[in-house]
Amino acid sequence: SAGEDVPLPGRVAIPGGGAGAAGRRAVAVSCGNAHTAVVLADGTLLTCGAADQGALGQDAGGGGGRRGGSEFEPVAVQGDSYSLGAVAMLSGAKSPVASASAGGLHTLALTRAGTLYGCGAGSWGRLGMGDDNKDKTAPTLVKAASHLGVCAVAAGWEHSLVLGSDGTPFFFGRTASSYTSLPTPVPGIGPSSGTPVSSLAVGRGYCAAIDREGGLWVWGAMPQHGALGLGEHNGSKIKSARQPTRVDALDGRFIVQAAAGAAHIVAIADSRLSSTTEMAVPAEARFGTTSQQDYDHAMCDSCEREDGPEGGALLFCDWCNRAYHLECHEPKIAAVPDGDWQCFNCKLERFSACQVCGMQDEINATLALCDTSSEDGGGCPHYGCCHIECLPAARRPPLQAVLDAEAAAAKEAREREEREKKESEDQSMAAVGGDEAAAEAPGVGDGDRD
Repeated sequence: SAGEDVPLPGRVAIPGGGAGAAGRRAVAVSCGNAHTAVVLADGTLLTCGAADQGALGQDAGGGGGRRGGSEFEPVAVQGDSYSLGAVAMLSGAKSPVASASAGGLHTLALTRAGTLYGCGAGSWGRLGMGDDNKDKTAPTLVKAASHLGVCAVAAGWEHSLVLGSDGTPFFFGRTASSYTSLPTPVPGIGPSSGTPVSSLAVGRGYCAAIDREGGLWVWGAMPQHGALGLGEHNGSKIKSARQPTRVDALDGRFIVQAAAGAAHIVAIADSRLSSTTEMAVPAEARFGTTSQQDYDHAMCDSCEREDGPEGGALLFCDWCNRAYHLECHEPKIAAVPDGDWQCFNCKLERFSACQVCGMQDEINATLALCDTSSEDGGGCPHYGCCHIECLPAARRPPLQAVLDAEAAAAKEAREREEREKKESEDQSMAAVGGDEAAAEAPGVGDGDRD
């Protein structure tokens, strides 16, 4: 409700949402200093929160609206907004939005057509509109970015970053006591410096960028208690950098995402793409330690017995520490392998990304695990996981759907054959019964016989 703190998470109502409103589903959200921006699946931009200096983009001249009937009706937004309202100028029907970023007192929105709009405070050049540093209460085209091929946006406290399609980051807004009011290439990073950028993040007075090789770069100034991740100099934390500087402490780690707060940074590294061995988690940390007594009285995870049904040895997985008899493991194991050994399930977990395309299996569920190694006499060249569709056609195993269809067809054929056989038997029995009845019935003239 208006003006009250919310101590526990609560569902936020989306105007026009509900059953049958697929386009009213939220797909992205961004939090600014005191306002929020939400992008819906149909490209509509919603905002709420503090309306200071026009940050919501919901001006009385048609910039904002509330759901009325089947359409959004422009309304005059006076002061703060305690519920999500549409920025009517950036709707799914007019200019669908691809992404949005809420900053200190401004908001940036990138349409699916690649057009950049800004609203809110115009001071310090944070909207990128050149000499026009006035506040914008409705989304206004950033003309200077029209030729940049913008593909990503990030709004900071009093500055902004946008990313060009070629990997060039552009900056506009405040830098210490000066500012830049037009999108300007960031020196020292980007294609011209051999480090094209893939994503951006901005904090209160600093910026962060990830290059396409997974390196994290930072520049700008941190508040008093922050740090840029660049270590120390003369016993003091490094809190500022004039030029983009690579965070060497993350060498060997492939950074895929970074989030910038007011005075801290959090980054995610992909263990599959990273080269450092420090990314691996020891088995003891994952599954705990096991005593010798546990080994002495261990039971097979499959048959739940100490002795195997065929007398096979009990083999322990070096990854999960589960035990399997050679004959109980699926697939069966012919002999105790030399060195470390991982069970089928652990291989599936460890190699859970396609070795060809590098993608995981979240939608199509066609990721298969090859159970042969390269040492098995010309084994699978893609040892590990691979999408069935990524394999050459001649090497693809049948999909489960195909197997199910074949099984269903075979079942139907059997049932049809059984029905035909039964019908034939019934007909034969009916014919025999008819003959017997005819033989037992008295014939014409039989009454004259004695």
